Amino acid sequence: LPGGRESRVPDGKLRWTLDRERGIEHLVLVVSSAPWKIETDSEGRIGRDPFERRLAELEMSRRPGSHSGIEENGWRKLFLDGQDRDAALVARIPLSHD
Repeated sequence: LPGGRESRVPDGKLRWTLDRERGIEHLVLVVSSAPWKIETDSEGRIGRDPFERRLAELEMSRRPGSHSGIEENGWRKLFLDGQDRDAALVARIPLSHD
């Protein structure tokens, strides 16, 4: 995501809504070297607790050996050492919800 500019995630084909409570929401980005699937209900939703459990499993099972990042031209580049196995990195981006 470019720093200091508006980004639209996803590209308009899907749509997310925030709850009605004001505060901080978190956009969770997952960078993974292999597909990762979360089971949803018939309306395409997942509850917070099942999501957090599945995310914790992913973080533990695919934690990279090491990772680093650099800033370059307003972008953050991440480098993962997966030690020749599937690796994943999770970032939580806080969003103000007024």
